[in-house]
Amino acid sequence: MSDLSDKKLTRRQILGAAGAAWAFPAIVPSSVFGENAPSNRITIGMIGMGRQAIYANTNPFLYSEDCQVVAVCDVDKWRLENARKKVDEFYKNTDCKTYTDWREVIARDDIDAIMNSTTDQWHVPISLAAVRKGKHVSCEKPLTLSIAEGRILADEVKKKGVVFRIKYKESDRRLPQRMDKEDFIYAIKNKCNTMADAEVGHRTCSLGQLGHIAIQRGAKLNWDPKAERFIDDDKANKMLYISYRKPWGLLK
Repeated sequence: MSDLSDKKLTRRQILGAAGAAWAFPAIVPSSVFGENAPSNRITIGMIGMGRQAIYANTNPFLYSEDCQVVAVCDVDKWRLENARKKVDEFYKNTDCKTYTDWREVIARDDIDAIMNSTTDQWHVPISLAAVRKGKHVSCEKPLTLSIAEGRILADEVKKKGVVFRIKYKESDRRLPQRMDKEDFIYAIKNKCNTMADAEVGHRTCSLGQLGHIAIQRGAKLNWDPKAERFIDDDKANKMLYISYRKPWGLLK
């Protein structure tokens, strides 16, 4: 292809190009052109393809003109194949890639965002690793298993400037009513926070975790919400953290 970057196009050349464009078959989908072209869509990697992912989390991305699901990941080969089939049948192609290791998904430079539908203990490790790779993240609830990991995640999201969305119970009419995937996509397109970002998810989970720690300690505790530490209670402060088996962790 010749380089036209330094050449002045004549009116004849422009009209000729326009005429060639009209020669395309009429059945070419409109989504191929303009702002909804595949190259302009938000590319999504789905991690964890269990029932929640299949029946609740995949369809909103498939049916969004702003998104393209390009990868699915699960350690269960049966679930993985069902997910791949679902995506390929929807797009009528065979482009969806499959993975059994989530690290391979977040390593792809051409993936903009992930949907984390894994089991609870993987919510922060996978989401945090994705954020550190500069990916936008939508994550199933509950977000965290400890107060300390929630603070690490929320701080990293802010540092990297990515979009984060934690799922909440959408039947709660006291909350804004933009659906969670819609809100996630909206925030990515408009470069703004979601209505339930990592900070919201962290603070919400902290309420239950504080109560659990108080029950374990069997005592009345004094909490400093700014420092996110218990006042004068080292034993309770140790409960702000959970341990991960090697080689997994959060602080790498």
